[in-house]
Amino acid sequence: MKFKVFFVVTCVCGMLLCFAVANSFGTESEPEKRPWAYFPEIQHEFSPVLEGIEVTHDFIIQNKGTLPLVVEKVHTA
Repeated sequence: MKFKVFFVVTCVCGMLLCFAVANSFGTESEPEKRPWAYFPEIQHEFSPVLEGIEVTHDFIIQNKGTLPLVVEKVHTA
C-alpha cells in the first residue's frame, strides 16, 4: 500500500515538473504576446449629490501588453 501511494505521488510530481519545464522554454528571450489591461483607478466614490443630477467619472484603461486590447463589455457594480 505504501509503495502504491509513493508511486502515485512520484508520478504526479514528475508530471508537474515536466509541465513546468516544458512551459518555461522560450519565455526568457521572447515575451508573451497578449493584451494586458491596467487600471490606475478601479473604483470612484462620488460625493453626495442632489437627486436627479447626473454625475460622471472617466476611468482610464491602459494596455500594457503587446497585442491590441478590446473592451467588449462594461458594467457597474
